[in-house]
Amino acid sequence: MEGRTSKLLLCFACWLLATGCASSARVRTVSNFSGAALESRVLLILPIAVTDDFGDERTGIVLDHQSREQATKLACDSAADVRDDIRIVCFDHPALAKSAVFLKDLLLEYARGGAIPAKRWRDLEQKTGASYVLLFRPEAVRASQEVSKASPGVSPKLIPIPVPNVTPMPFVLTPPMESVGPKVDSVKTSRTYTLSSSLVDLREAKVVRTGVQSAEDSTSTAEAPDASKHLHGIMRDLMKGLLER
Repeated sequence: MEGRTSKLLLCFACWLLATGCASSARVRTVSNFSGAALESRVLLILPIAVTDDFGDERTGIVLDHQSREQATKLACDSAADVRDDIRIVCFDHPALAKSAVFLKDLLLEYARGGAIPAKRWRDLEQKTGASYVLLFRPEAVRASQEVSKASPGVSPKLIPIPVPNVTPMPFVLTPPMESVGPKVDSVKTSRTYTLSSSLVDLREAKVVRTGVQSAEDSTSTAEAPDASKHLHGIMRDLMKGLLER
């Protein structure tokens, strides 16, 4: 079951990218599951999963530890705005400290996209007391920079500067010397992340909902958008669909 769900989620993410990054989360639910089942249950929210801070082995995406955890903390705080009838347990709750190694190994398995045995889900229920767990992982990132330059008597022209798909942030734009080339009037730095997510019923040891969401953010400087806030916005949109009654 878990293997088929993982493959379905990957295909779903590829389809979303091919269709140009929809503005709202796309969520799929298995048959015989209703969001009403979440009422009064304990939901554990885990950090965005990657295999390595310096480059996820499945996607090549670079997401640092601090940005991923900060985005997840913000998501934990905003979960109550989505559902106020669920008890939220965030990954950094002191009671989970004794299960830190287990959680790290589980997130590594999830980041790699392989099938997670039913026993692992049941062990997670026993160790944390949660009935459900919400997991996230990156699927794609795109980045670009546009510089508006103007010469005397010439209208400004937007010049796109391509940035490699996976590049450590922030971007650094070296301003031109005053005596060389046209003056830089403005800069726009953009980045688009795609995240996928799974809602797992730990009592049944199965994935009951999956979702994929993309969103772009930009700044008017050479600095890239704040990754933690950007990722949190995507996670919040995913939660709205995954936790729907």
